[in-house]
Amino acid sequence: MRRLIAEMPNTYIRSLADISEDGRYRYELSRTWDDALPSIAFILLNPSTADAYTDDRTVEHCVAYARRWGYGTVSMYNLYAYRTTYPKELEAQGFPIGPQNDEILKSVAASGIRIIVAWGNNAPAERINAVMAIIGRPVECLGINKNGSPKHPSRLSYNLQPQAWPY
Repeated sequence: MRRLIAEMPNTYIRSLADISEDGRYRYELSRTWDDALPSIAFILLNPSTADAYTDDRTVEHCVAYARRWGYGTVSMYNLYAYRTTYPKELEAQGFPIGPQNDEILKSVAASGIRIIVAWGNNAPAERINAVMAIIGRPVECLGINKNGSPKHPSRLSYNLQPQAWPY
């Protein structure tokens, strides 16, 4: 795995992306703007093109929520580490979790960091159950879809507060 760390003047003091050597998997993406403030984690469905140098819409939304809630770092993880801008491609690829993804999720859960789940409607129940077993503690979300899944942040209002996700 290669770790990319970028200095992004005027935006973040640190930007990190843990991406597999072949570029197919992204295990972690984080943005830091204030080291004196606590950190928060989001668990989403799958990563797209964002890396240590480039944000996408989802990253921008997660950063905005974290800033508004008083955090200085936001880290993003995923149910599936396979990088694609098309979530339906996950199924075509056999729902590739990524060789290191579950170990990284275990580490996040063990850290005690506040976790917001936000993978939207398209996650298979088996994977949700596996990840919730890894986390092993209550999590929060930005809202709940009609099917009970946690809402994805990209199309939600910025003034939301986290709520318990009743897994």
